[in-house]
Amino acid sequence: MSIQSAFSRRVFQAGTRIFSQGDPGHVMYYVERGRVQIWQGEAENRRILGYIEPGGIFGEMALIDQKPRMAHASALVDTAVLVIPEPMLREKMKGVDPFIAGLMRMLVASQRRLTQELETLKAERGLAGNAASPVAQREAQVGETGIAAAGKASAKPADLPPPVKPAGDDDDW
Repeated sequence: MSIQSAFSRRVFQAGTRIFSQGDPGHVMYYVERGRVQIWQGEAENRRILGYIEPGGIFGEMALIDQKPRMAHASALVDTAVLVIPEPMLREKMKGVDPFIAGLMRMLVASQRRLTQELETLKAERGLAGNAASPVAQREAQVGETGIAAAGKASAKPADLPPPVKPAGDDDDW
């Protein structure tokens, strides 16, 4: 059985919310094509945390620490993902050195804490961003923040397939 056949594939249309902040997490996602925005707050007053590009993963934190989703995820453009179920991750984690597994949980806890501290500082300084803030505008132009960059650096485990080229889309791949 190939690794791709072990996952289900989903396509989200542009603007579709993939999951919501506070939801329990039972799957994570690998982006084959498209672009996902990770954000907090209300839809009309988003605080953008980052963007996930093809080859990146998102939704993994809730699986690793079994806590609710810390942010919303929405497809910015039509987006195809592989859905990686929690049991598969748990099975893969059984073979991981306990030190590495503990390190992963510590990194997730640090990411959650730092995100909360940043949001608290922004609120104290009146910088709680929305899509119109200069920071959010710059993020939208650049298309990548620290979270997205960190996600891309660690988001392509060796046993996941490369992005799938859509039929008839020769120029963009």
